[in-house]
Amino acid sequence: MMSFARFLLLLIILAPLATIAQSGDILSQIERSLVVTVSPDSPKPSEQVTLHFGNTVFFNVENSYIVWSLDGKRELEGVGETEFTFTTGALGSLSLVDVSISPEGLSPIRRQLLIIPSGVDIIFEAETYTPPFYKGKAGFTEEAGLVLAAIPHVYDENGRKLPPASLTYKWSRNGNIVGISSGEGKSSLRFKGSYLAGTENIKVEVTSAGNTVKATASLVLKPENPKVLVYENNPLYGIIYNRAISDQFRLLETEVSLTAIPYFFSKQPESGNIIMEWLVNGSPFAGESGDTITLRNEAGTSGKSSVEISVNNLKERFQQAEENLLINFGN
Repeated sequence: MMSFARFLLLLIILAPLATIAQSGDILSQIERSLVVTVSPDSPKPSEQVTLHFGNTVFFNVENSYIVWSLDGKRELEGVGETEFTFTTGALGSLSLVDVSISPEGLSPIRRQLLIIPSGVDIIFEAETYTPPFYKGKAGFTEEAGLVLAAIPHVYDENGRKLPPASLTYKWSRNGNIVGISSGEGKSSLRFKGSYLAGTENIKVEVTSAGNTVKATASLVLKPENPKVLVYENNPLYGIIYNRAISDQFRLLETEVSLTAIPYFFSKQPESGNIIMEWLVNGSPFAGESGDTITLRNEAGTSGKSSVEISVNNLKERFQQAEENLLINFGN
């Protein structure tokens, strides 16, 4: 009889405890069911950010009393205020959003979100040829190599800039993730352009450990066409790079040397893959050629001659260029 009484008492004591534990599990499930969306999901400095709570299977958020606070200051409150918009601060600054939701018949639920505006820049370099002292950027052309690098500006919750090597990079090319070039510390991407792809759409997503901070950047590259420019090759000054010859050239001396310089081809002319062909009045030039020809007017006559230079890359067949000139002889 004594044993039965003890067992009954144990059941009476344990039953309320089980109810309390079960109630705690339900509250935990309710809290987990509340999902807040942040748009954009990787905020930049001085950018409008919108936070939004959607309904759950447990209660209607739109019927709840919601209070939004930003950095300790109450900004918005009322029934059904499921959305809050604010503007981020400077790069690496912290914005603490505190939200309290009071559903009907339930205890208030509180959420805190830390927004840290970050950024990432993408720089690129095309593996194409430009002549010495060229001040511009080498152009990206079809079938040419391209190297891209991500320069992240990502900060932790203490306002410290995170080392690039500690971040994880996810590269995408034309909507497809480049897995071999993605991962921790992989801040660069290299690929060879395709004549079929056309425009290249590049995206990089940078995240900190634990995905607490994220930054994204995109770059659209449209391949250029290779080109060839013709310059006077002066016996005294050499190639006059600051004045390309276009359309017409007047030959006042007895001779002139013209040099063709290819731009934005995959390989340098010295590699042997670049073939140049000169035509004078529609026929192959009879003298020595290569990148330079010498035209002479020893008789001092007047007239005109058409000159055409064509450049082809034997390895990358879609890389080709040509230029046409008209040479005026005499006065």
